[in-house]
Amino acid sequence: MATLRKRRNKWEARVRRSGFKTVSKSFIKKTDADAWARHIEICFDRGEIPAAPSETQKTFADIAQRYLKEISPQKKSHAVERYRIPRLLAHSFAKLRLKELNGPALSAYRDKRLKEVSGASVRKELYLISAIICYANAEWLDAPIVNPVLQITKPKDSRPRTTRLTDEDRSKLFNAMETSKHERLKAVILFALETGFRRGEILALHWNDVTLDKGFAHLKDTKNGEQRLVPLPAAAIQLIQLQPRADDRIFPLSANACRLGWERLRAKAGLRHLRFHDLRHDAISGFFERGLTVPEVTMLSGHKTKSQLFRYAHPDLLRLQKKLQIPH
Repeated sequence: MATLRKRRNKWEARVRRSGFKTVSKSFIKKTDADAWARHIEICFDRGEIPAAPSETQKTFADIAQRYLKEISPQKKSHAVERYRIPRLLAHSFAKLRLKELNGPALSAYRDKRLKEVSGASVRKELYLISAIICYANAEWLDAPIVNPVLQITKPKDSRPRTTRLTDEDRSKLFNAMETSKHERLKAVILFALETGFRRGEILALHWNDVTLDKGFAHLKDTKNGEQRLVPLPAAAIQLIQLQPRADDRIFPLSANACRLGWERLRAKAGLRHLRFHDLRHDAISGFFERGLTVPEVTMLSGHKTKSQLFRYAHPDLLRLQKKLQIPH
């Protein structure tokens, strides 16, 4: 059976037939996609397309690799999935045939991972496994399998992090940055501390997204998918002005290069507990300490609710203690 559907600016033709591998191809014009699909169906009828290997022999690794190649590149989360999926494939459950993939197998994986990473990280990995299986069931498998992720208990969400830089942390980080030759990474870190922007938002900034004379940045690639116009602090504007126009992007680093560079820098600084996202916590807390109101900080941070925003607000205890000593 042939199906046509529009994906972004292209038409995808997909031909499925029991006992054969699903065949698909994308076209600019719908008429071309329809003509190709009809041709493939004729090839099936003539026996010109060989039968696919039995689906019972397919492993989770088979569908995960296909998902990484065909589906993940179309998603905003591709950079993360490109990193996570190969790591999933290193575990024993990935080598299981689909009919053998069950709750106990994933429970064993979950328990092993909980000894290595946080509960929140394990939840994200399980959701990715589930997404791969759901897509394969809907698009690739003639005989869908039971999704084993739905059969097991997920780890509880970790308590929200309350990390922000202490004076000692800041000193260690800045000392490590001074001896680093990674100028682009240093600029990204300083910009994050000034603006509270997420790493992805910073790396996606183009020169035509900022109006430096008016002091605004137009964030198009945000976590919730909604664009927003954000005022820039003076120090952030100065950082942008110092960047060479060597690329369409202001900070031309890949997500992976930024991640690896950050990991090396924090290790050099002796701050392995510090995450890049903690810079956002620190900046947002700083906005409140500078006297900005909740609506003003919400505009800068892009949070939808006060409860989300307050997870990022961590007052400096020493400054708070000093304020309490002022007579009223």
